Amino acid sequence: MNTEFEWKYIEKYYYLSKKLPDNRTITIRFYRYGDPSQTKKITYYNVYLAIKHKRKQNVILQQTGKCGLVGLLWAKKQILAFGEMISEKHPNTTQKIAVGWEDLHRRNVYTRGLSKAGFTYEQIYGVKALVRTYKKNNLTS
Repeated sequence: MNTEFEWKYIEKYYYLSKKLPDNRTITIRFYRYGDPSQTKKITYYNVYLAIKHKRKQNVILQQTGKCGLVGLLWAKKQILAFGEMISEKHPNTTQKIAVGWEDLHRRNVYTRGLSKAGFTYEQIYGVKALVRTYKKNNLTS
């Protein structure tokens, strides 16, 4: 699955940005994290999504405006593309992408949108999240 732009990498995260039809900017970031003793076996990526009007505005996981569905569909496409890209880039380790939420409404929306793409509930470091595992060139859920 090709993305519209090249992934940019800064320190511990990859990111993409795009201008939405209502003139806001959507940014998705994938932060790498995990226990250093486990990072050779499993690499975790936490997803952060921001939709904002101004470049300097720092709003994470909050959305206002009228094209939320467009933004969420774009984010889903990028999450799936990122999973494929990162599993190809690191075929000898297990990659896990985790999506968290702020409230029950967002949890329900994310579950509805990502469950058919192979995301399931999992506990990661004591926090419940929607997780998809990419393992040694074999995609698993």
